[in-house]
Amino acid sequence: MRKAAREAKTRTSWIEPDADYERAIESFVAAVLEPSDDAPFLADVARFVSHVAPLGALNALARLVLHLTSPGTPDIYQGDEFWNYALVDPDNRRTVDYDARTDALAKVSSSVAAPRESSPVDLHANRLKLLVTQRLLDFRRSHADLFTRGAYRPLVARGPRAGHVVAFGRAFEGQTCITIVARLMGSQVAVTADEWWADTSVDVPAELDSPRWRSLISDADVAGGTGTFRVAELLGKLPSAVVAN
Repeated sequence: MRKAAREAKTRTSWIEPDADYERAIESFVAAVLEPSDDAPFLADVARFVSHVAPLGALNALARLVLHLTSPGTPDIYQGDEFWNYALVDPDNRRTVDYDARTDALAKVSSSVAAPRESSPVDLHANRLKLLVTQRLLDFRRSHADLFTRGAYRPLVARGPRAGHVVAFGRAFEGQTCITIVARLMGSQVAVTADEWWADTSVDVPAELDSPRWRSLISDADVAGGTGTFRVAELLGKLPSAVVAN
């Protein structure tokens, strides 16, 4: 609160702090956040969070996959292997529990079901974000040339939800991986992935196509060789998919 007020520089700042004004803001913030039977602001916040939190998780997972497969060297902020519910500095510079992350990393396995299976995925689970991070970094390490020397090829999405898809391929000497992520998912209504995505697809050029692919996140086999991917099949459970030949 104090950082935001000072950097807004309307009534207080780091150079010329107004102690009385900051105390007034602090009292106001404390009062509206005080739990009670009659706390209308907290009820409004709870409703707002219940709406935006799932969308935030979808966006964050999509961004993570783009971050780890796009050209360049991915840089992960300390502690961000888990969900990091923090504001800007100094809040995001808290001590990181590396023991918890080390323990969770040792337990990461193929717990995320293949996209076609019906079991739900907890988007807010630390284990899910860690699993995506671990599997994609492990693939980068084992296919270093693909990411340091490979070509980048943007891919075209077609169909009724084409504007909600970002897709590209990376290729090097017969090695190929394709990234497909969802975007702008706030407009998705409460229907199944098949119904919402309908016949939305991503074109795969012949020089990138393969008869069979493997999903790096779900560790499931994905049929190929058709020159296209149905988005509903790859993004039925998670907002992102990375497949490799």
